[in-house]
Amino acid sequence: MINWQVLLVLSLGYVVVLFAIAYWGDTADSRRFSRFGRSVIYSLTLAVYCTSWTFYGAVGTAAENGWGYLPIYVGPMLVILFGWPLINRIVTISKRQNLTSIADFISARYGKAQSLAALVTVIATIGSVPYIALQLKAIVSGFNIVSDYPASGGSGYDAALVVAAALAVFAILFGTRKIDVTEHHEGMMLAIAFESIVKLLAFVAVGLFALFLLGSLGDGSSMSSPSDAVFKPDHLPDAFVTQLILASAAIFCLPRQFHVAIVEAHKDANIRMARWTFPLYLLVFMVFIVPIALAGLRYLSPGEFSGDVFVLALPLQAGSDWLTILAFLGGFSAATSMVIVACVALSTMISNELVMPALLQIKALGLSERADYSQLLLAIRRGAIIGISLLGYLYYLVTDESAALASIGLLSFAAAAQFMPLIVLGLYWRRATRAGAIAGLTTGFVLWAFTLFLPTLARSGLFSADFVEFGVFGWSWLRPEALLVDLQANPLTHGVAWSLMGNIAVLVAVSSLTRQSMIEKIQARAFASPIVVGRAMQPSATGSDLTNADLRALADRFLGEAHAKRSFDDFMMQQGIDLAPSLRADRRLLQFTERLLSGAIGAASARIVISTALRKTGMEIGDVVLLLDETSHAVRFNRQLTEATLENISQGVSVVDTDLRLIGWNSRYLELMSYPEGMVHVGESIEDLMVYNAKLGRFGNGDVQQEVAKRLQHLRDGTAYRYESNFIDGKVIEIRGQPMLDGGFVTTYTDITDFKRAEAALVDAKQLLEQRVADRTAELERTMAALQAAKATAEEANVSKTRFLAAAAHDLLQPLNAAKLFAALLGEHRTEMTDEQSKLVARVESGLLSVEDLLSALLDISRLDTAAPEPKRENLSVAELFDALEAQFAETFAEQGLRLRFAKTDLAVYSDPALLRRILQNFISNARRYTRKGGVLIGCRRRNGSIALQVIDTGVGIAESDQKAVFEEFHRLSDGTEHTKRGLGLGLAIVDRIARLLGHEISLRSELGKGSCFEVFVPRADKAHVARAIPKSPKQRVASPIDGQIVLCVDNETEILAGMKGLIGKWGAAPVTASSPREAAAAADRIFAERGQWPDLLLVDYHLNDHVTGLDVIDDLRNKALRNVPAVILTADHSQTVADLVGEAGITLLRKPVKPAALRALVNRILSRQVAD
Repeated sequence: MINWQVLLVLSLGYVVVLFAIAYWGDTADSRRFSRFGRSVIYSLTLAVYCTSWTFYGAVGTAAENGWGYLPIYVGPMLVILFGWPLINRIVTISKRQNLTSIADFISARYGKAQSLAALVTVIATIGSVPYIALQLKAIVSGFNIVSDYPASGGSGYDAALVVAAALAVFAILFGTRKIDVTEHHEGMMLAIAFESIVKLLAFVAVGLFALFLLGSLGDGSSMSSPSDAVFKPDHLPDAFVTQLILASAAIFCLPRQFHVAIVEAHKDANIRMARWTFPLYLLVFMVFIVPIALAGLRYLSPGEFSGDVFVLALPLQAGSDWLTILAFLGGFSAATSMVIVACVALSTMISNELVMPALLQIKALGLSERADYSQLLLAIRRGAIIGISLLGYLYYLVTDESAALASIGLLSFAAAAQFMPLIVLGLYWRRATRAGAIAGLTTGFVLWAFTLFLPTLARSGLFSADFVEFGVFGWSWLRPEALLVDLQANPLTHGVAWSLMGNIAVLVAVSSLTRQSMIEKIQARAFASPIVVGRAMQPSATGSDLTNADLRALADRFLGEAHAKRSFDDFMMQQGIDLAPSLRADRRLLQFTERLLSGAIGAASARIVISTALRKTGMEIGDVVLLLDETSHAVRFNRQLTEATLENISQGVSVVDTDLRLIGWNSRYLELMSYPEGMVHVGESIEDLMVYNAKLGRFGNGDVQQEVAKRLQHLRDGTAYRYESNFIDGKVIEIRGQPMLDGGFVTTYTDITDFKRAEAALVDAKQLLEQRVADRTAELERTMAALQAAKATAEEANVSKTRFLAAAAHDLLQPLNAAKLFAALLGEHRTEMTDEQSKLVARVESGLLSVEDLLSALLDISRLDTAAPEPKRENLSVAELFDALEAQFAETFAEQGLRLRFAKTDLAVYSDPALLRRILQNFISNARRYTRKGGVLIGCRRRNGSIALQVIDTGVGIAESDQKAVFEEFHRLSDGTEHTKRGLGLGLAIVDRIARLLGHEISLRSELGKGSCFEVFVPRADKAHVARAIPKSPKQRVASPIDGQIVLCVDNETEILAGMKGLIGKWGAAPVTASSPREAAAAADRIFAERGQWPDLLLVDYHLNDHVTGLDVIDDLRNKALRNVPAVILTADHSQTVADLVGEAGITLLRKPVKPAALRALVNRILSRQVAD
């Protein structure tokens, strides 16, 4: 026996050495480790697999079951040697997606599902607790065996608590120093590698000692040899194959193994070295187990020591204190390394997948207002380490003292094996879904708990073990170790078979019955084909309002300001981009930030944070999914390819940004320009370089400032340029500048000295001819430049005009809408007016109608010139189209005393129904305006495979000289009548644009005084395949008002609110107004408090203050009312984008200025339906 105090001092001294190694590893410059050194350290850290089970328990298994110890060594060796492509694939994917744990990996494969990550974390924690308890048991048992501590009255439980606390402190100090867990824990891994060396040396030393003992006992000793019955060459124990499967899965499914093999793998480390060094490491253990077991069986007295402690008992019985201490430290290293790494890995999972997501969802905590999350994250991880250590200690207290180390280890292996189907199928079967993964994993875990975990707890005395023997509720078919059918199988084989088969079956079945979401499909493809490089992400805008400052603030809150600043600065230098706080964040920075956050809080939590930030800026979720799942691998590859190309061309190249600062160049550029050392650097002002060149005479003999200003103006104007610079040493450099699409300039520098010398010789010979050619060329260039400039000016003027018209029309629609509402409100009081007042109101309404027609036409022109809609062509019946037009115009023609006739036809055409109808509407309106008597005939004729739709009138006709001009904007003909004076001159211009958009030809035949014929030629279609009928436009009828119904009106224009309130109140409803979302919410609450009901109808403007939309207000009010309150969006924004968004939300859209009759009909229809329901 060794004095326990001496052994305690030695143990503490060993722990101090580990602390020193870890501290040195964390503070030392990582570059001092060569590539080979990192590979060796990585290979040794994989030996964290060799715990006290493989150090002590494997010998006990060999002593009891002979070759039964082999599976726990052979399984990992087979995976590393022959399954290396699987391990390499997991490493590649994890590094690319910045994954921090096995929970992160599995959740990322199945659409970054937070629920799945939480489930994996819970199972991993429950499965690891018995294994941690096993290590505590091994340490305490070893200490008690080799020392006199129990004889001194000490308690094993107290020792276990001290050990658990010490290991927790070590894990906290060296496992939670960095917030980003994808940053390597250099110190901790170095200490683990050192422990791997210690346990290997200790085991080899004991093995050699055992061989020595066997040699001394092998000379015909009369001692019995129980090993003869144990180590039979043809005998494999029960559950051999089961243990082989579990050990194979454990090498990448155990949380600690995933951490050291995947998370801690260096990008530049030669991890292939581990493919042969780690199997050799295991082989050494496997070889020396046999002599130690044989020596223990022969040398030690039967019954005095269990096989689990032969490694300590052999040197102890032989009186070799130094070897006993070495063996104890070896076992101590095996146990502590496992506990430390497991606690760190599990604390990361608990923090990222359980605690942090839950805290982020609790708004009462106010975490969204917190400026720095880094210390909170570290506190959570440290608390998790303490909690895990305490759970391991509690499990140690309640488990059976006689339980073999191997049985406890296999229990944890079986729990971790439940992750294997999700990983393997997830990598090779794209069809696996999140629902299938959750269902399969839950099934496997429940069966594991029922068939393996609960019986273990029951046999420990924690509760009655009757259900193990007789079954739940006494039902024999529910016995945990003979579920449904008693096959007399080994309990381990029985439990593993049921749990894994149930896991796989449910995973496959549910996946086959459920559909993948978009992000699941993207992740499945990324995991199934991790080596394939996708298309490069373009550094374009994200479509959101997030700025660089927003993303930096997110990183500061979770990583700490110093870490975030360092990471962003490195990214800026690598990518060569401007990270000014006010600029919008581009896709590269958004993806980089998500990867950065995933290293701190996990992929699932990072996706929640980034998605929340994007939703607050109004970005579509589909765009978020597409945006956040494009990889940056192709970008890096393309950048490297570009750099290699630039360095291997004969031209010099320089690139300046929009701020006229140098951001890139190649070595040839420096060679040609001969700048002083240190003058050229990233961010250098191009003006300073130009001044330097001008002073050397490279810009000619003119004034330096003028030459520099002229060239800077080229850059600012974004115009391409070319000139030749003559250097003092006789070199001639051709300089060409070209603007880039996203701003900035790229300039090439070509040494044309030899060419210019040859050119000079030709100039001397043919000077006069060259001069003439040069003069004419210069004149032509000036002419072309002038023409191009004039064309560009004209085009810009046209675009500016169109944009102005659209903006002006939009801004005028708001007050016009208010004016129309007030005019309609006045019209409601006509019975109370004098005739003169009534006529004034009618004139006001007529004037507003004319303004509305003008603005509507302006908006149409604007849309067709800037963002024309994509035609939606289909087969349609001409007869139904004519019927709809007749219903629309019959009444107005009758009021004017004109005939309106439509020719009967059964033909069909292929076109966009709405746009084609608009062409004919404008033709008919134009014909009505210029026809005093007679009428208008609408018909069709067959024309060479097309159908000519004709509008023929008996009007004033159009002179031949005006027939082209009538299709121009604001060109109108006047015959002096009131009708023609009211024309805007935009109808036929709109027709011309729509016809060009549809690809339809239009024609005009007219003669003064005899009328006109307008035609549009449309492709003919088979009438048997007409897609749908053109709905008629019947005259709207106003339904009876619904008295007392509550209508909540929300608009940021007080005049519009006043007009709507007056009109709606006049119609019989009860209007309530609000000018902001907050007022709307308060009004809804007030209505409910006063009347016990929510509003019956919502009329909401689309564009409200503070970037809030009407859709947001409607969603909030519907959530408050807990029902889909009927709603209508009113907007002066006539863009297709707004129409699509409102349509997708299933809400009715009315464009401003709102026609009171249309509004009244819609309100009454909706409220009438409400009453009916």
